[in-house]
Amino acid sequence: MLQSGFSASRWIVVLLLGGATVLAACGGGEKVVEVTRVVEKPVAQTVVVEKPVAIEKVVQQTVVVEKQVEKVVQQTVVVEKPIERVLVATPTPAPAVVKPTQSGTLIVALIKVEPPIFLPSESAYSSGVFNAFSGVFESLLRRTHAEPPAIGDESGEGIATAWEVAPDLSKITFKIRSGVSFHKGFGELTAVDVAFSFNDAIKEGSKFGRAGELKRYMDRWEAVDKNTAVVHLKKGEYDASWWTAQDNTNGNFVPIVSKAFFDKNGATAALTSMVATGPFEAVNWTGGKELIADAVPAHWRATGKIKRVRYVEIPETSTQRAAFATGEVHVIQPPLKFIQDTTKSVRGSYTVQVDRGTGQSVVFSGNYWAKVWPEKNETIFPRKGFKPDAEHPWIGDPNNPEQAEKARKVRWALAMAIDRDLVNLIALKGLGEPLYTNSGFRPKDPFWKDAWLIPYDVEKAKQFLKDAGYPNCFSFKFQIAPDLPTLITPEVGQAAAQMWQQIGCKVEIEQVAYAARRPSLVDRSMDIPWLMQSESSHAFMSDSKYHAMIPSAGFNYGIELPNDVAQAWYDNRTILEAKKRVENNAKIQDWLSNQGLFSPIVQRVLLWTVRPEVAEWRPHFGLQFNSPETVVMR
Repeated sequence: MLQSGFSASRWIVVLLLGGATVLAACGGGEKVVEVTRVVEKPVAQTVVVEKPVAIEKVVQQTVVVEKQVEKVVQQTVVVEKPIERVLVATPTPAPAVVKPTQSGTLIVALIKVEPPIFLPSESAYSSGVFNAFSGVFESLLRRTHAEPPAIGDESGEGIATAWEVAPDLSKITFKIRSGVSFHKGFGELTAVDVAFSFNDAIKEGSKFGRAGELKRYMDRWEAVDKNTAVVHLKKGEYDASWWTAQDNTNGNFVPIVSKAFFDKNGATAALTSMVATGPFEAVNWTGGKELIADAVPAHWRATGKIKRVRYVEIPETSTQRAAFATGEVHVIQPPLKFIQDTTKSVRGSYTVQVDRGTGQSVVFSGNYWAKVWPEKNETIFPRKGFKPDAEHPWIGDPNNPEQAEKARKVRWALAMAIDRDLVNLIALKGLGEPLYTNSGFRPKDPFWKDAWLIPYDVEKAKQFLKDAGYPNCFSFKFQIAPDLPTLITPEVGQAAAQMWQQIGCKVEIEQVAYAARRPSLVDRSMDIPWLMQSESSHAFMSDSKYHAMIPSAGFNYGIELPNDVAQAWYDNRTILEAKKRVENNAKIQDWLSNQGLFSPIVQRVLLWTVRPEVAEWRPHFGLQFNSPETVVMR
């Protein structure tokens, strides 16, 4: 029987040098599929594709890709734009002997199984992330599949098949797919359910993990008819990242739930209704223990190839690895330092990557420098956590240039005292790489600037501390949350703390749960350095960076950019040209690197170890295990 439990232990940092081993997953060949792509113009136009087989009309503004079908049909495309034929290579799975369709149970071990929460307004960040990737819920928008770390293209494959942004940026209109059924016989999903779900997520008092971000530009949603939903935007607050925020690769999209269930049974019952639209339907869900979900027969998008998936809570790494070795679980995500030994423990096991990787950064919180909250035209300076005093030497005072420069040198000293290559070896077994920005820019990327590099220079770090008035460094607390395994690797912070001690600093590591710390980030009272993931997405996605460093009612790093610096972020929300948005992102990164408000350390990959009983698994880009409907068991 699987046993779950948690035994608290104190971390002891020991620096060990070992060989770095790079693991590579084996794959099959490739097949080339011919698809039709519409060449985009600066002004989006409508593309109509008719599929005689499905007898369904799909309207989409961006890219239309016809999936392969067993029966060859004729395709009719009506467009006013030029069309080009392209060849797209898609991976071909390695040959495997598999059981019949919808057979077998996949067991996935997780550090935490969140409780069942089906109302968006009651779903905090951690719950929302678990829900998003469980296979039970679905997003409004969906990207085409791409092998991680790629994220795929925008498409009309989601609940919304098409969308149109009003020329005056006052609203976005969505066409809602017909034929999407709710679990447990609660009827067909319509625009009414879409509007209900989003309005619930952004209502006053909502606990939804991204409520503050969405409310910044979303005013209200309405259902115009069964298949048309409209979001009305706040004047002048259009955000170019709206698509990315609601696609299936986002860890906290708004899940679409049943208004009919809410109306019939009330809010209390709706909270744990088990009614969604995903390819798996929850049949037993106990927070802190397990979620059991069965494949939905003939699901509208992707019928599962296995009969059942079980997510079981096993907090301790050693217990997870033991269960993996004995075959009690099929998939786990051990810390990178255990990846090699875990895969060796079971012959035929392999690793799968689900993300580009998550950066590991020290955030020097307390530097709340924004004077005004632009959306509210409200003066907010000084925040609770703004404490530019001797006990917080990393916090600078923008009204005191001399003190601000000393604080800048303190932050730079702590950043230069970290040997990133050594941390990579110690904490990640060499499976990561040094990191120098908190925004997704990496040395081999376009737009990269060598000025963003952070040298490892102990002597210069000591000199900077001396210049700032701290020749022997100082004492401070450093927060490393024990409950964010998908976001941070505690050993990275442990190693950094020991390196700070080598230059004279006295570091007290706090292991307060992120869930307990988050309120201080929301109300801007956080005032100590802490370890957190940095931007893990490509720097060239259409989203605006740095959203967690401006005034808002939601999550914040513990840093608020000066209003003039943050203006580039506000500009990005209405700039349609991707290159210009990247240039603005780089402009902010120039300022961040100069100020040293973050000390990025390493970029880690997210690898899951998989037993040989799993013949195939094709996840999409994401923070956690996802896409159980693609799993095939031997």
